[in-house]
Amino acid sequence: MDNVNKLLIADLESQTLIACGSLLQGACEKYKMSNISIKPEFIPHSVAANDENSSTYAFIGPERYNAWGQTNILYVGTTFTNRGDYRHDVPAISSRNLHNLEFAEYTFNKQSIVYIDVKYRDHFLVKYVYGFNASDYAYFVLVQKQSHLPEEEEKGYISRLARSCISDPNYDSYTEVTLQCTVNLGDGKPQSYNLVQDAKVAPAGSDIAMQLGISVGDPIFVSVFSPSRGITNEPLSRSALCVYSLQEIETRFDENIHMCFNGSTKYRNMGYVSGPIQDGKCPTAGVSITFKRSLSCENIVHFCFLSFNLFLSLSFHSDNRQHFELL
Repeated sequence: MDNVNKLLIADLESQTLIACGSLLQGACEKYKMSNISIKPEFIPHSVAANDENSSTYAFIGPERYNAWGQTNILYVGTTFTNRGDYRHDVPAISSRNLHNLEFAEYTFNKQSIVYIDVKYRDHFLVKYVYGFNASDYAYFVLVQKQSHLPEEEEKGYISRLARSCISDPNYDSYTEVTLQCTVNLGDGKPQSYNLVQDAKVAPAGSDIAMQLGISVGDPIFVSVFSPSRGITNEPLSRSALCVYSLQEIETRFDENIHMCFNGSTKYRNMGYVSGPIQDGKCPTAGVSITFKRSLSCENIVHFCFLSFNLFLSLSFHSDNRQHFELL
């Protein structure tokens, strides 16, 4: 049986190359970058997806779990598979130490992991397309079903952006928004390009900066989307490039979270995440919290310092995104 490479990432700080394959339940090896012909160190933890087609995406980014220091860790997103007895122990998203790939935090009350609820794991499969760190947050780009309920399969697939604070060792701040990329066709009818295929964060050039109303060099989120074939996750052979201001994305996240706290939104809409709280309802309106900054119309809280689960999911609507249809 072939060992399909699922993860290959260079840890420049330790000068090692981390490689994880589909065999041995997604275990990994660490190679010395100075001489990769030397026998690698075997790490037996199940990190990657253990079949050819399921996704794994990882990136190295900072964590600030303690006030006195900051280190780099490995952020990993792994599609669930049912091949093997122990796959239910593999998280959907996790933070791992770079030296041994164990969970960055794993105590009674702090665990740096996110699970899809066991009731939905077999059919609510999340594809991890991209991930990155920006300012105080770690992000993953996802493709998943619009509904986690089997009876709502006809709703098809959507693309999402997941975010968690890098100071949060328990993923209490985990939230998601829906990414929308709409293309106006020749007949004037807009079509949703709902499947993100790839993405990248880059500095804005002068033209894009002017169109988005940001400064040259500000980070932008560039993503390629395709429309789906019906309600499946199979992309059609058309694509479009959508560009978003990362500053606006962060603002939309904060605004959506604030709506949950002030009573504008009643439910968190993340019933597929393991361990839902308060029956999926938002906190009681008027909860006392400390504000981070002021926008033109309302205050937005610094949610990274809250001590209870957010687990919130809402749509991201942006009037300032730019799109370009590709061949």
